[in-house]
Amino acid sequence: MTCALLYPQNLFYPLKSLRALDFVDKVFVFEFFDTSTYLQKFFPELQEKIGYISLRADEKLKLRDLPNILTNLQLFGEYIRTPENLSYYYLYQDLFEETFSIKIRERDSSEEIKRAFLILLLAENLDANLLEVEKALISFEEKWENFFQRNILFEDQFYENLAIKEWVSGPENLWNLKRRVDALKRIIPLFCWENVSFLDTLLITEAELIWEMKEEALILSETELSKGIYLLKTNKSLNKNLGLPEEENFPKFVQILAVF
Repeated sequence: MTCALLYPQNLFYPLKSLRALDFVDKVFVFEFFDTSTYLQKFFPELQEKIGYISLRADEKLKLRDLPNILTNLQLFGEYIRTPENLSYYYLYQDLFEETFSIKIRERDSSEEIKRAFLILLLAENLDANLLEVEKALISFEEKWENFFQRNILFEDQFYENLAIKEWVSGPENLWNLKRRVDALKRIIPLFCWENVSFLDTLLITEAELIWEMKEEALILSETELSKGIYLLKTNKSLNKNLGLPEEENFPKFVQILAVF
């Protein structure tokens, strides 16, 4: 096993996903509008280990207005946080949606694609914010420990490991997993798969998703690579679970690199 597709997220959040990098040469991720920027910001040392699966050029052109819609959605969300503004929104919903340019007008399959993409863009943005918080907490704890190691010559009875992350961070799992998976199923055929048709392994950190796939496919073997990391080999393709066609120019996913 040399390569794997990170699924369904496209950033290394939760951070436990990084533990799988010891067992692959390259991890591929879906490239949205800001994905590479986020990954370069948070994981500059991993760039050689990351590969990108991009949207087809024609599809990217159709979705070029989505970053602007996403920005307006975020501004709109900030605006309606107060009860007063929220009540105004319910009274003048169409006017608000026109003002903030967040209304998707098409009433066909293109609307579904845009809505699915917006869900995934919002999820990516959320993961990026959570990564920012988590990395800041880790950095603070390290500085706290280094301060005492450098400045305290003797054992200090008042020193206490802050363990901030334990009581500030939430559980290490993806928010709105089902909505992410459903949205990704809708758009996954729109990516360029020709150059990555050799992929056969999914890197998954979500136990719920792993159990669902195990129920639908017979597990031929289950190998523990390290504590909490397993390689599962299935008896059939998992493409149907992903919304990916069973065609020659698409990968055939038959393995799961599970990180618990």
